[in-house]
Amino acid sequence: MNGFKLFQADVEGAFLNAKLDHKLYINIPEGYKKKAKESVAIELDRNLYGTKQGARQWNIALTEILMKELEFEQSDSELCLFRKRKDSRYKGEFILITHVDDILAAVEYTEDWKTFKEAFGRRFRWKDQTTDKVGTFLGMEYEENLQEGYKSISQKGAIEKMLQTYPMSESNIKMQPMEHNPPGRSKMRDENWAKNVPYRNATGELVHRARTSRPDIKFATSYVSRRNQDYSKENWETVKHILAYLKNTTDCKICYKQQGNHDIVGFCDSDWAQDPETRKSITGYIFILAGAPIAWCTRKQDNVSKSSMESEYYAMGEATMEAVYLRRIYEFMKRSAVEKPTTIFCDNQSAMKLADNPIAHRRSKHIDVSYHFVREKIEKKIVQFKKVDTVRNLADGLTKGLGKIKIERMRTWLGVVKSERERRNYLNGTDFTEIPEVRDLPS
Repeated sequence: MNGFKLFQADVEGAFLNAKLDHKLYINIPEGYKKKAKESVAIELDRNLYGTKQGARQWNIALTEILMKELEFEQSDSELCLFRKRKDSRYKGEFILITHVDDILAAVEYTEDWKTFKEAFGRRFRWKDQTTDKVGTFLGMEYEENLQEGYKSISQKGAIEKMLQTYPMSESNIKMQPMEHNPPGRSKMRDENWAKNVPYRNATGELVHRARTSRPDIKFATSYVSRRNQDYSKENWETVKHILAYLKNTTDCKICYKQQGNHDIVGFCDSDWAQDPETRKSITGYIFILAGAPIAWCTRKQDNVSKSSMESEYYAMGEATMEAVYLRRIYEFMKRSAVEKPTTIFCDNQSAMKLADNPIAHRRSKHIDVSYHFVREKIEKKIVQFKKVDTVRNLADGLTKGLGKIKIERMRTWLGVVKSERERRNYLNGTDFTEIPEVRDLPS
């Protein structure tokens, strides 16, 4: 969305604007004078924060106002995404994202934001939280620098707060998120120790950081979150290792190039039988747009694979589903169909041959039909798979722990820059997704 300006707002008392869909009662608040001795409850006329249906009813009310009164269109793939066409009131395109009572807008003309504020303000009380250069949305700090040609997102403030909470602000730094061989499930567990350790709180925050702006810690946080029910001292040390790495990379931000490649490009990978207890494999995929990641995932596969080819094929299926979703979002925002198939790079030739050739083989007969979804999308030219060397597969760090050199190289290729020097080198360099064969890049 080159040339679009970002604005954000917050709706005050959002849930109070939503009507109830059925009768709801609450206990009489403390200090409230009863009108009768038999009075035991109060019937609510509007929703309150904390009620189970409050968020749902507010979302219904907000969607109704945006679509019926303000004439926005809602995405079928992402129900929190809205779009406004150019008309007599709006000079250009208007993209709107909602999250509970927070609103983020991207507009072509500043006058359109003022028009929207007036119309929306007649229905709800809200605050315009737009800043000149750097803003915060859902804990993410976004920056726009049109002069240097980039937009970035980071979570520096949230990470610094985490380091103080747990506390790790005075600890030694680490150069990679986790060791190559992380600890497994411990047979001996000190229950008294476990009660006094904020393990689940820390992993919950780490998962949020990894999902929103830090793909370099995605595998590590996925690993420690699998131990939430039976964590040990060794697992807690791994959590602190991730925090020490974040201390070293607090300033990291994802930089999107204004002149970068505007075609979605994906990478997928798997680590066969990675889990030592269940022998299930790990799927990892990442998608790039404008030179930086827009979606990534690390997930333990549901089935036990009998070969690396099978686990890679499962990963290709997961990546294909994400590609279909991203294409629909992209088409909704651009108002035009994506004509070219989305390229996804994979480092397993056997899995790619299995996707291209529908002939049943004795080693693939048992694979669930649902995973052959990838074949259908290849035939319809929705996606296409290309070979990439393992060393240059950007999804490699989402399936296993990487060493210092590899994790730094991964961050550089992904546009997750740590310093001003790294940012300048990245912006002045060639976007590797524009090169037909990624494997030809120098190490």
